[in-house]
Parts: sequence; C-alpha cells; structure tokens
Amino acid sequence: MTISDGRWLLFFAVGAVLFGSPAWPAADLEAILLSEPNRPITDTQVEEAAALLDDDAPFVRATAEWIISRKVETDNSGQDLVRPKDESPVWFQAWRERPFLYRLACDYARQAMRHRAHHSGNGLAQSARLIMKRAEWAAALVQQRGPARYASEVAPQVTLLRERVSRFESAVQADPGALKAHRKAWIELRLTARPVALAALGMDVEELLFIKRHAAHSHRNITGLQYPWVHEPGGDIFRMSLEEVECTPHLPDHESLRRPGRAVDRHLREP
Repeated sequence: MTISDGRWLLFFAVGAVLFGSPAWPAADLEAILLSEPNRPITDTQVEEAAALLDDDAPFVRATAEWIISRKVETDNSGQDLVRPKDESPVWFQAWRERPFLYRLACDYARQAMRHRAHHSGNGLAQSARLIMKRAEWAAALVQQRGPARYASEVAPQVTLLRERVSRFESAVQADPGALKAHRKAWIELRLTARPVALAALGMDVEELLFIKRHAAHSHRNITGLQYPWVHEPGGDIFRMSLEEVECTPHLPDHESLRRPGRAVDRHLREP
C-alpha cells in the first residue's frame, strides 16, 4: 500500500493505534495529524471508519470517530448544509447516534494519542499519576473554597480514583506490554477523575451570563462578509440561575438584530 492509496488515512491511523510506536514513520498517527490535517477524506474511507465505531479497543474507536468528524466538518465547510439531511448515509447516522460518554472517551483517547502516552504502558502510567495529582489539587480546592455542596461528594471519589490508579500502576508493572487492557483502564481513570475536576469551580457560582445566537453549521468563530450564512438575525443576552432550570432575559431584544423578511420573536430567532 502506498501513500496515494485510497485507504491510506484509515490504514495508517488505526495501525498507529494498534501497534503503539509504529515500525514505519509513515504510520505514525501523530505525524499524520500534524502534517496532513486538510487532506480530503473519501466516502470509502469514512465507510471503513464507521465499521470501527464499535470496535473493542477504545483508541481504535477514537480514531474512527475522528475520521468521520473530519469528513462531516469538511462537507459542511461551505454555505450549504450538507449534513444532516433527511436522507443521510448509514455511516453518518451511526456516527451521530454515539452517546455523550462515548464521545467523551474518544476525546480522552485522542488526548493521550496527541501526547504519545498510549505508545507504552509506562507512558500511560505516568499519565495516570498526573491525573491523580490534578484530582488531588482539585479536591483540595473544593475543600478550601467550595462550593460547600460538593465537598462531601469529592472525598470518596478521590479515594476511588486513588485505588484505581494504584491497581493500574501494578498492572502496568506486571505486564507493560498489555497495551489494549492498559488503554481501556486509562480511559476509566479519566472518567473517574472527571467529577472531581468539574466540582472544582474555584468559586461558588450562582448565575451565568450568556448569549444565544444563530447556530451556524460552519465557521462559528469567524466574522466576515465572505461567510454571510453565519450572521443570521436574532438572539439575546440571558441570565441563568444555577439553582433554576429556566432562563430569563437580561436585556430586551435589540432592533439592530432584526432584518427585513426574517421572522424574529422577542428573544430568539425562530428556527
């Protein structure tokens, strides 16, 4: 197989995940991510990636999910919305139906891949120690600054994480080459530490101030005349209490947000 082969991306990406530090430099996934970030992904490649979304190895799933995400992002990079549509391909439906925790685990796996921690058991063990260190810091922050309602929940979660990290390090020491098992356990460590990190707000926040605006399918972070579909009228500034479910408008709707021919309600543009 050559670099020009239609399956180069999926073959090399999954090869790097399966074999850790690869025998061939060309198969290094991190190098592909850095050197070929904009190479088009074909329909054949994305269909092959969809077949790996339910693979037993979480790092393979993360690679497959990334390939499909790249394809969707590229397809929706213009003014016309390509996906989703009423008749979307099977691979898109399979990708879109992934639950939140699935996508979160994929993000965690790609973070490890980015730092090459997944190439060895020792690399994952070193990452596990950093996870523990950060969780202990977050727990101490909650105890010192609050919110008080989280303090009683954080301590047992940190204890659980410490036990799992200890077992993880012992498993790596006993068999450093069992990368498939170690990668799965590493994902569990990240998920265990997550509630502790989310509890450490650094302050007891009571309200959030935020805006609602048109959710463009592309270029959400760019303002320019060349992207007219991004700038739809409507929206408002809202204040939300974390103790309440519903939002209340903070400022009245502004006439400057209106455009003739568009239906705009008082606070948010109609879909």
